[in-house]
Amino acid sequence: MAEAWAAAGNKKNAVLNYEKALSMTEDEEQKKRIRKELEKLK
Repeated sequence: MAEAWAAAGNKKNAVLNYEKALSMTEDEEQKKRIRKELEKLK
């Protein structure tokens, strides 16, 4: 969902969704990818 918000230009909702995904995942590779995407948005 975060990717869809980011593509639509809605940074606020994209960040919220990426942060939620980050808190839910236990996969370290996924965490790295999410953090990278968050950096692009902030």
